Amino acid sequence: MQPKDRILFNTGILTLKMLVSVGLALFSTRLVLLALGVDDFGIFSLIAGTIGILSFMNISMASSTQRYLSLEMGRGDAKGLERAFSTSVLLHLLLGILVFTVLQGASIPLFGGILNIPADRIPAAKFIYQAMAFAAMFTIASVPYEADITAHERMGVLAIIGIAEAFFKLGIAIILVYQPFDRLKVYGLLFATLTFFVLAAKRLYCRMNFSEVRVNFRAVRMEELKQMFAFTGWTTMTALSDVLQGQGLAIIFNIFFGTRINATYGIARQVSGQAKYLSAVLLKAASPQTISRIGEGRHQDAVRLVFSVSKASYLLILMIAVPLWIEMESVLSIWLKNPPEHSVWFCRIILITPVLRGLTYSFQPLIHATGQIGRYQRLMTTVQLLVLPAATILLWSGFGIYMALFTVVFAELVLGMGRLYYAKVLCEVNIPLFLRQVIFPAIAVFALSFGAAYWVASNFALSPIRIGLTTTTGLLIMVLSSWVVFFSQIERQLIRSVIERLSAKANILTRRGANFGR
Repeated sequence: MQPKDRILFNTGILTLKMLVSVGLALFSTRLVLLALGVDDFGIFSLIAGTIGILSFMNISMASSTQRYLSLEMGRGDAKGLERAFSTSVLLHLLLGILVFTVLQGASIPLFGGILNIPADRIPAAKFIYQAMAFAAMFTIASVPYEADITAHERMGVLAIIGIAEAFFKLGIAIILVYQPFDRLKVYGLLFATLTFFVLAAKRLYCRMNFSEVRVNFRAVRMEELKQMFAFTGWTTMTALSDVLQGQGLAIIFNIFFGTRINATYGIARQVSGQAKYLSAVLLKAASPQTISRIGEGRHQDAVRLVFSVSKASYLLILMIAVPLWIEMESVLSIWLKNPPEHSVWFCRIILITPVLRGLTYSFQPLIHATGQIGRYQRLMTTVQLLVLPAATILLWSGFGIYMALFTVVFAELVLGMGRLYYAKVLCEVNIPLFLRQVIFPAIAVFALSFGAAYWVASNFALSPIRIGLTTTTGLLIMVLSSWVVFFSQIERQLIRSVIERLSAKANILTRRGANFGR
């Protein structure tokens, strides 16, 4: 399979997995909200909201390990590949233990008066916290195995595991509705157990299929461990700052408004998290080839690939974000029946962040491939954490909860500019060219598709037909405008060739079916 075809195939597989997972997650959330009630769901979102972004954090951390594995594969160094994998396993075991220990220490002040939780639900909240501490440790321990599967571009395996995980989550939600025990505790326990089995599944597949998965800690070189620790430490710090930003805002909102607002914020984070995952899907599919091309010395090929991935990532998110933003009120009513107060605008505001992220997030593996990521990761971490004092000051000053939430959007704008700056400094990316080929056309595509969809929503009464018209109109204008102003000539040729191959395969299958029917 050609490299571009492999990226398209892997993207399609991961997108299919994402669509199935999102559909199941939406239904599961509705059942969980029904089973727990608004107050307990708010407590769960406050204490264990990390679950919604554990997958994204996992991808962020796995990208650093996958960088080392892909570089060794690009160089064709089998011994180096084995050593890199063993080093990553040891490193993530240590990181998992460290994170678990830090979480144990943090529980003392959190439950000592910081969190605003009803007294009768504190024992259940503490139980949930411990369950999520174990879940975080298992998730970190699974990083080397997911990175190895990604480096080998076996995205179908990740898709199967992800879909199975989504079905198990649905099963947990169904069990929750009908069991007689403390549902909050049961929910946390079952989720932590599921993360352990996901770790076991990834480890078993790697051991059965990849020769480098023979962990030998004696082969680990201290110098390489230090290098990987420094690299992974920076990426882990940024991933954790993303978690701390989300959970920190949850705590701040809890202090000012109580647990009910955490239910609203938890729903908004689920919507945003699924949209962010679209960026991660395409990045996961393209990252191995981006890094291996750097390892092979094909720098300009890697940059061109990043430009194309930025366009595709942005469009994938925009296809969901535009109709969802406009029809958010009706979608939440259908999904949750009685959504918590402020849910509509919480979801709309937070949904802006993955759209912005989609434009520049594809530069991350290119920057990581250079190995010089200290200043870049420091910027990412600092900007994400500055959201917390900024939101607190705005709330203390009486600006309201929506303005506090907009700090996340502003932070994402700064992060995007930071990615572009370091892509120029470290990777010699032509930023004016990126603006002309990606950013300005992206703004035009958004304006045209959003304007057309908003016009439909403004001129028709609310009904399922209107939702369908809004979605169809937005997508049609988006596709047409992208074809005219967004895609390059080479990208249009690639799309035509893919469509032609798919049509040819469909015709072959149709003829075989007709012959079989005779």
